[in-house]
Amino acid sequence: MTTTAADVRALLAAERKARRISHPLLTYTRSGQLLCNACQLNVREEQSRRLEEEFEVMEELEERIRRLRERREALRAAELRVEHADKVERSATRDEQDADADADEDEDEVDDWYA
Repeated sequence: MTTTAADVRALLAAERKARRISHPLLTYTRSGQLLCNACQLNVREEQSRRLEEEFEVMEELEERIRRLRERREALRAAELRVEHADKVERSATRDEQDADADADEDEDEVDDWYA
């Protein structure tokens, strides 16, 4: 089995492709240089590995922030439900007290009428 120059080139191309970084903010130019889409600057390979790690950390932090915001909104909604339930309960208690007071007044009027 002989290895031809085409085979070697194919192996090298596959190796380069395997080392390529895929990230939404990074692209490769036609000449194979890594380019940052945000600032349009060329990025060296060792920097790109570090950037990729930082992007991953940043994405994790963004996900954590999103979950914390959802949790905060859920807590606010629960707090509003509790406040609403308290208002309804206080209103019902007040209505009962008013009804009891009205009933007492009615009884007093009936007593006065027959007296």
